[in-house]
Amino acid sequence: MSETSRRDVIERYAAASARLDLEAQAALRHPDWTVEWPQSGERVRGSGHFSQIIENYPGGAPTVAVDRIVGSEDR
Repeated sequence: MSETSRRDVIERYAAASARLDLEAQAALRHPDWTVEWPQSGERVRGSGHFSQIIENYPGGAPTVAVDRIVGSEDR
């Protein structure tokens, strides 16, 4: 079995984000994953809560476009 590189994980996460695949995103996140939105002061704990927000987003789910990924293997 080959080892998955960090870049592979990041590319898979970006692709899942672009196609709004919430299950694939959750599978790639740490179980204690949290997102913070400093503009509103909101903090969402866990992929399940994040999925609920996206699925109930007013006007439909937001769109995501990944134009490029920048970094080295360790960043």
